[in-house]
Amino acid sequence: MQRRFRPGATTRQTMNISYNWLREYAPVQESPEELADILTMGGLEVESIDETGLSMDGVIIGRVERVRPHPNANRLSCCEVDLGGPEPARIVCGAPNVAEGQFVPVATPGATLMLPDREDPGTHTPVTIRKTKLRGEPSEGMICAEDELGLSDNHDEIMVLTGAPGAEPRIGQPFSEYLEALGVAYRDAVLDISVTPNRPDATSHLGVARDAAALTNIPLRLPEAPVPEPGGEAAGLVTVDIQAPEACPRYVAMIVRDVTVRESPAWLQTKLKAIGLRPRNHIVDVTNYLLHDVGQPLHAFDLDTIAGKHIRVHLTHEPTPFTTLDDKEHTIPPGAIMIADAERDVAIGGVMGGQNSEVRETTKHVLIESAFFDPAHIRRAAKALGIQSDASWRFERGVDPTGQVRAAARAAALIAELGGGTVVPGMVDAHPAPPSARNITVRAERIDRLLGVRIPLETTERLLQSIGFDMEREGNAEASRLRCTVPPFRPDIEREVDVIEEIVRLYGYDKIPEPVQAASLPSGALRESPETRLRQAARTLLACTGHREICTNSMLRSETAEQFAKSGGDAPDHVVRTLNPISSEMAALRPSLLPGALQVIAFNRNHGQRSMRFFEFGHVFRRTDGQDRNETVVENYAEHESLLLTLSGQATDTAWDTSARAFDLFDAKGALEMLLRHMRTPDVRMAPVRTSAPGASCGLDVFSGDVRIGSILEMTPDLSGGNAPEEMVYTAELNWTEVVRLATPYLDSTYRPAERHPAVDRDIALVVGREEPAGAILETIRRTGGRLLQHARLFDLYEGKNVDPDKKSVAFALRFGANRTLTDREVNKRMARIVHALEKEHGAFLRS
Repeated sequence: MQRRFRPGATTRQTMNISYNWLREYAPVQESPEELADILTMGGLEVESIDETGLSMDGVIIGRVERVRPHPNANRLSCCEVDLGGPEPARIVCGAPNVAEGQFVPVATPGATLMLPDREDPGTHTPVTIRKTKLRGEPSEGMICAEDELGLSDNHDEIMVLTGAPGAEPRIGQPFSEYLEALGVAYRDAVLDISVTPNRPDATSHLGVARDAAALTNIPLRLPEAPVPEPGGEAAGLVTVDIQAPEACPRYVAMIVRDVTVRESPAWLQTKLKAIGLRPRNHIVDVTNYLLHDVGQPLHAFDLDTIAGKHIRVHLTHEPTPFTTLDDKEHTIPPGAIMIADAERDVAIGGVMGGQNSEVRETTKHVLIESAFFDPAHIRRAAKALGIQSDASWRFERGVDPTGQVRAAARAAALIAELGGGTVVPGMVDAHPAPPSARNITVRAERIDRLLGVRIPLETTERLLQSIGFDMEREGNAEASRLRCTVPPFRPDIEREVDVIEEIVRLYGYDKIPEPVQAASLPSGALRESPETRLRQAARTLLACTGHREICTNSMLRSETAEQFAKSGGDAPDHVVRTLNPISSEMAALRPSLLPGALQVIAFNRNHGQRSMRFFEFGHVFRRTDGQDRNETVVENYAEHESLLLTLSGQATDTAWDTSARAFDLFDAKGALEMLLRHMRTPDVRMAPVRTSAPGASCGLDVFSGDVRIGSILEMTPDLSGGNAPEEMVYTAELNWTEVVRLATPYLDSTYRPAERHPAVDRDIALVVGREEPAGAILETIRRTGGRLLQHARLFDLYEGKNVDPDKKSVAFALRFGANRTLTDREVNKRMARIVHALEKEHGAFLRS
C-alpha cells in the first residue's frame, strides 16, 4: 500500500473515501493505516492512502493591537500583534479587512506553509516564513487567509476568529487546537479503495463505514432526515409517468422553491475537495455530496424549465440527438432510458442531465430526481455513448432500491437550508414494481463444514446484523438454521454460500486455523488425469528447449476476432461476441491464440529482445452448429484448448563457430514434430495449407491420421491488423483437446527390449521437381516401405551443378528391420517397390 501527501485533493480517483467523513458514521479509533489493513482483510482492498490538508505547526493565534498605514505602500498596513510574548510582533499585512482588536491566525518565523500558486490553480508551493523587511518596514510573521492554511480557496481577506461557546480564541493558542475545539477537520486521509463489481454497497462513505463498524465491532451511526409522505402539495405541482417500469422501477421527485443559488459552505467544500471533486454551487454540491455519502445518484432540474411540470420516463426507439449538460452533442441509441417533460427529453436517465434543464445561477425552484434504474439498461447506454459518470458507475452495479426517498429528503433539506429556500410538503413516489424481500436459509453445520472452524451461532448473528441482515433462528440445537433476510443494498448475495462468505470475511480469514493433518484421500485420487499429464509433459519439454510460457487475454476487439477467425477458416459470423462489453477492447472471445501472442512478440521486440520462443496454453471459442466432436458445446458455442508455439527473431547469434541465423518455418515445424513425437501422437503427417489464410505467406496443415489437429504458418504483418512486428513470425497452433484425445491411448510407457537382429541401412538419392515437397515424398516412402521399414528421414537437399534448374536432389536414409535377420533379396525387393512408387507418384528418378 502506498502512502502519499498532497496539499489539495484535485485528482479524481476510482473510489476515494475520506477518513474524517467515514468516522461520522463509524467512529473508529484506529489510524488510517490500521483501518486500511482492516478493510483490506475484510475484502475492500485499499490501494493507497493520500494525506490532505496542510500542517499547522508554527501557526498560533494573536490579537491585533495596533494598525497604521505603511509609509511606503498604499495597500499595506503595519500591524502590532500580541502573540503572548514580551513584545508584540511587527507584521506587514496587505489585507483590506485587518483591524485592531481582531483575533487572527499568525504564521510565525520558521513555520512552513503550502501556499497556493496563483498562476497554476490547484498546485501548492512550500514557503518558510522568515523575519524580513517589506518596503523598508520589519515583518516578523504573516497574518493568514483561509487559502494559505488550506481551509478554503478564499484569499480576499485574512481570517478573523470569532470562536464559539467553549471554543473562544486565546492569545498564543496553537491554531490547530482552536480548530479542533471548533470541530473543524483541517487534516484528512483519503483511502483509495478498489471496489469489485460485486460490491455496489461499498461505493459510498456509508457503505464503507458499515464494513468498518462491523469489522471493528462498533455501532454504525445512520444519517437521519425527516421522510415526507407521498402526495401532498408536491404531487400537485409535478406529475411522474413511468412508461418503462422494467428499466425504471422507482422514481421519486421532491421540490424546493424560492431558493437562492449560492457558494457551498466551508464544511461541504472541504468534504468534496478531500475526495477530488470541485465545488460548483450549493445545489450541485449537495447532489454530489449525497452520491458519495450514501451511494444514491441524484439529479437537480431547474423546475421552471420543465414543460408542463410533467416527468415522463421512457425508452428510446430510434437514434435521438441530445445535448448533455457538458455541452456535448450525443446520438442516443435505441433502448436508452430518457427523462422527458411534456415537450422534449431533458436527461439521459442514470447517465447525465441535459443542457436544457440544468441548474443555473438564476434558478429559483428545484426539482430533485432520486430514482432506481436497471443496471443493464444503464450499462448499455453508457458504453454506447462513451460516458461513464459517477452516477452511471453506481447504477451499473446496482444501488439500494429502497434508498431513493431518504436521499431525496436529505437533499431537499440541505438545498433549502443552504439556499434559503423552502421544501414543498410531500413528494411524488412512482413505484410500479416494489422489490420483494430475499430470504436465504443458512445451516450452522454447513458453515462449520465449509470453513473448517466452529463459529458460535451468536457470533454469526451479530456479524450478519452488523451489515444489515435481519434473521430468525430455526431448528433445534442439533440442526440450527438462520433464516436471513438479505439487505436490499446487497444484490450480490443470492445463495447460502454467499452468506457464509460474508460471515468469514467479517469473522477474519486469519482466525481460521491451518489443518494439522491433511485429510486422507481415496485410493487413486492423486492420480492425475491424462490431460494434466500431457500438458505438464509438454510444458516441461518446451521449457527445456528454450521456450517461455505466456498468458494473454482471452478477449479481443470484434474486428480483430473476425480477422483471425478468417485465418482459421471460419466465417466472421462464427465469432463469439460478448453482451454489454466493458470496452471495445473486450468485445469478443478469441478464436485463436495468435492475436495475443503477436502483441507479446511486438512488446518484447520493442524492449530489445532479439530472440523469442514462446508457448501458450489457452481456450479458444467460436459459434458452431453444435456438431463439433470433442469440443465443449453450450447452446451452439464451441470451446476447446489450444497450444500455440511462436518463434521470431534470431535463432542463433554470431559466435566464433557459428553465424547468425533467423528463425524460419522449419524451426517451427521441427519444434512441433518434436513435441508430437514426445506426446506419442499417432500417424502425424503434414500437407500444404488447404485454405488461403490472410496474412500467411505459406504454411502447413498438421494431421493425425485423417484428423486435422493444427497448422504451422509463416506470418506477415497483415494478419495482425497492425499488431504484428516487422520481422517474420512463425507459429504452430494445435487443437490441444484433439491431441489429448488421440495421444491418451499411447500415454503409458512400455518397455521395448533392444533389437536382437541387425538392422539394414540404405540410402536413396532422387531427382524430383523443384516444387515437389519433401514431406509428401517421405510419406510415400513410409507407406510403401511397410512394416519392414522402421525409420526414414531426409538428410540432404541439393540444387546446383549437375542438376537441372527446375529440379532438385533429395536424399533419404532408410532403416529396415524385423524380428529376424533380413536378407539382401528382401531389402532389395522393398527398395524396388519404393523407387517404383516414387516414379509413379512424384515423377522421381534415381540420381546417378
